[in-house]
Amino acid sequence: MGTAALRERTVSVHLAPHDDGMLVTIVGSIDVHTAADLRADLHAIIDDGEGALLLDLARAEVRDSTGLGLLLECRRRGRRLGREMRLIALSPHSERLLRRLALSRQYGAARPAYR
Repeated sequence: MGTAALRERTVSVHLAPHDDGMLVTIVGSIDVHTAADLRADLHAIIDDGEGALLLDLARAEVRDSTGLGLLLECRRRGRRLGREMRLIALSPHSERLLRRLALSRQYGAARPAYR
């Protein structure tokens, strides 16, 4: 049995329809260890849906450049398909990271999650 079989998934994705599109709540670490699974999930959501993607990252942490790159990649993929991606909630750590890198404006201002 390889280590991949024993690896526990440390990130989860929850979907909820919203008037503006799809609310996508990510919970856990967004990093090199979770990028492959999360990429597959987000690509399917982007490719199979319509309307805006409203990302709630209030309970997610962007931990490294791989996680940051994944968010940027998904934003570009969505734009190519005519789908806007907006961050509606951020953890304090992720908000500081995006502000330091001057990326927060690209995604729109983060607000409390829709409930």
